[in-house]
Amino acid sequence: MLAFVRRRRLWVLIAAVALAFSTVEAYAASGGSTPDEIFLSLGWIAVVLIAARVGSAIERLGQPPVLGEILAGIVLSGLTLLGFHWLEPMHSSTVMKFLAEVGTIILLFQIGLESNLEQFRTVGARAILVGTAGVVLPFVGGYFLGVLLFPEQSINAHIFFGATLTATSVGISVRVFRDLGVQSSPEVNIILGAAVIDDVLGVIILAVVRGLVQTGTLELASILLIVAKSLIFLVGALVIGGRIAPILTTWMARLSSSTTMKFAVPTAFCFFASYLAYLVDLAPIIGAFGAGLILDRVYFAMYQAPEIVERIEKEVLPSLEGPPSVRLSEILQAYRLHHVEELIEPMAYFFVPMFFVMTGFSVDLRTFGSPQVVIAGLLITAVAVAGKLVTGLVAGSVRRWIVGWGMVPRGEVGLIFASVGLSIGVVTAEEYSAIMVMVMLTTLLVPFVLGYLLRRSKAATP
Repeated sequence: MLAFVRRRRLWVLIAAVALAFSTVEAYAASGGSTPDEIFLSLGWIAVVLIAARVGSAIERLGQPPVLGEILAGIVLSGLTLLGFHWLEPMHSSTVMKFLAEVGTIILLFQIGLESNLEQFRTVGARAILVGTAGVVLPFVGGYFLGVLLFPEQSINAHIFFGATLTATSVGISVRVFRDLGVQSSPEVNIILGAAVIDDVLGVIILAVVRGLVQTGTLELASILLIVAKSLIFLVGALVIGGRIAPILTTWMARLSSSTTMKFAVPTAFCFFASYLAYLVDLAPIIGAFGAGLILDRVYFAMYQAPEIVERIEKEVLPSLEGPPSVRLSEILQAYRLHHVEELIEPMAYFFVPMFFVMTGFSVDLRTFGSPQVVIAGLLITAVAVAGKLVTGLVAGSVRRWIVGWGMVPRGEVGLIFASVGLSIGVVTAEEYSAIMVMVMLTTLLVPFVLGYLLRRSKAATP
């Protein structure tokens, strides 16, 4: 059994490395990097993985490991300011950005596998309200704050400033829930459902504002096209994907019911769904989460079970009778069905910490060198946090503070919005730095506060 587990983990590691290097080679072929820079990423990967594990030791202090991983990234970023320049190229490394992106995809895919569609139907209306409020309120608050802080800027700049506050980086909140073992609660379902609405509305707002800035006109056709593509993808993912998944898994099982096929089918399904989401301008993590939600564990019952399950069923179960036999059969069946999640887990060990360490590493500590930027960043943070916390009020009869704080982190999504504004000249360098302060503070606050609220809620539950 031990040899089997080792072989399986080795297979997953080889697949992960091959996936990374295939992207590296493609990037190098396009002229994006030199061979020396490419292979330098091997050292960066080692440093990031070790930093993630060292940072996760914060769990001993009662904090979720994700907080330690983000702090580890910030420490690595700080080393570049102390003259340690070996890590500095990581800021623009396509390889590291790719690994971090895969990390969020794997994380949301895991959450989807651990959830079920029926749970989301029960919170659908509340998720829509939370997601809508989570976009409208920060947008309005950000707009007026932009007018107050940067009165010399144009109205388009103020609109874009408000748009940067609408984003939600749901991966950070989801990781906290998963670290604390409460990933199947109604609050998680509302936050995940709201994140889908948030993402769709965020894409629409970004397209509208970009059009206003670049052309000076509002193109209704482009907005309707974005809405149509988003709806087609979301409905198609649940309806069509739900019909294709059992056919695909059955067909592939007839080719081979091996453990390697059992790993390859759901993983490929996840990445393809992420790619389809990207094609319709949605975040790839939405596709990954939808893929996990669609893939029922029952679809993989026909594949090879873990070796330990087969041995117990063959050598131990026949010798038992009565209730012990029934109970053991139930346990073995549950383990057989959850085997898919267990196969995905080693891949998550590699990729998921990449995202959180790189999120921390993206923080530019030089931002704190300007008092004006820090003050503006603190004001923006206050508006950004308040705009999302209020969403808990429309979440219904659940732990509202948990829903509100779960919607707070901006993470890399907020930086993407700000970067777009910077590239088209509507966001100044000073505004970008202030937004970076907000992104950093919301990213650090959420694991700490959400962890505290969840532990207190657990303690209060009899």
